[in-house]
Amino acid sequence: MAAAQLVKFSWPLGAGLVRSPTLAALIDDHATPIINHLDHPPAAGTRSRSVWHAPDDSSECAALLLAADTLLGHHSQVETNLRDRVQPLARAAFERIPANVAAAFRRMQFSPTLARALARKVNGFYHTGGHPHSKLRAPSRECLFSAEHVPALLPSTWIDAHFTTLLDRVGPITAWNTRHLRRAASLKLVEMAAGGTWPECAEALGTPWNTAQQTLKILKRVLAPTESWEMFDNAVDQVACALDSDVLRIDYARRRHALASWQLPDAQWTELCDGLGKFRNAPTSPSPKAATALVWAEVTQGDYLHSPALNALRQHGQGTKHLVSAVNQIRASDVRRGDKTELLHRINHYASRLAFACDQSQSTVLVS
Repeated sequence: MAAAQLVKFSWPLGAGLVRSPTLAALIDDHATPIINHLDHPPAAGTRSRSVWHAPDDSSECAALLLAADTLLGHHSQVETNLRDRVQPLARAAFERIPANVAAAFRRMQFSPTLARALARKVNGFYHTGGHPHSKLRAPSRECLFSAEHVPALLPSTWIDAHFTTLLDRVGPITAWNTRHLRRAASLKLVEMAAGGTWPECAEALGTPWNTAQQTLKILKRVLAPTESWEMFDNAVDQVACALDSDVLRIDYARRRHALASWQLPDAQWTELCDGLGKFRNAPTSPSPKAATALVWAEVTQGDYLHSPALNALRQHGQGTKHLVSAVNQIRASDVRRGDKTELLHRINHYASRLAFACDQSQSTVLVS
């Protein structure tokens, strides 16, 4: 039904779907009056004819259904080929039909495969043009994993394993740009598993809308050549394949939920600092709040800048500069030696035990 309407609304663009001039003429007899009506709508107040009805003539109906069947192709064909056939017709149809007809079309019953082919993309992500109806939320890939198995930042080990070809092409990029690459890859994985636009994918990961928008702007500059976007898609698909085959997938959504209001207990902070030199009591010195943000980021594989510890300060109208500096002091120690380096190692070890507690659904996540 949807494919037949697409052929009709975009006619005569889809004339090549039927090789017989006789069949094309039959479709033309049915479609031309409807196209004329759409291209030259009646004046306001005039009764409008229906553009949805099927052909009354059985031959015309058969010809239209044959064109629709050819458009859809066979199930064994690659989805990319279907998208290549559907997109030109979809663009032509949506440029022609009025908003109310377009909205009704989007509410039609689509198979997931056709929904993926119909969905418009901008820079590799779904774009629904302000109409996020459920049929256009179809996952962009058949996945065995779900959105819950995707962290907000793709782990660096996954980047190292699957993105080398892309990184070799675009050349050296900064650590900050790599962070945006990790975030964009996670957004794409959610789209693959759950569908939706990138703002909806960001919401699923707990990523602020403006942060996701900035990430895609930066990624657009880094991956300016079309071939680079294709490499990005291929790399994320490799990650998706790895997740599909992983029988021990991590539920990162459960970890985020478990640690939504968690804070490092004072006793655990004392234990983490045991035997280390006493840190200065300055606002930017290592602190329980800084450790809380780092543990949260490690357990959830999220961005510490969006951790509950920093979000709480923002919600109360307080600045985050000092806490961010304290976190970065500990993170920077990873390339040096000393008490802060040892503290970072202890924090990471503590985080691994806390992650295990979250995954085991233990009643408490206070790891001793």
